[in-house]
Amino acid sequence: MGQRAPEFACADCGAVTMYIPQWTDEDAFIECAGCGKPFATIAELRERLEAALQEDEVSPETAEEPSGLCRQEK
Repeated sequence: MGQRAPEFACADCGAVTMYIPQWTDEDAFIECAGCGKPFATIAELRERLEAALQEDEVSPETAEEPSGLCRQEK
């Protein structure tokens, strides 16, 4: 598997780390953890992730558990 496409990087600073609020709905914005600017809504990120899984021909049920993920307090 190669480098992830830029749709998962912040357009302003290039960071791929995001702050996702603990309690949220589909229309809430995810912020870039690098610069703090809005990255996408929960719904938009979900669509991007589903498209990436389809491109890689991996279903959410069979995808490997990601490593190195953690929730950060803001």
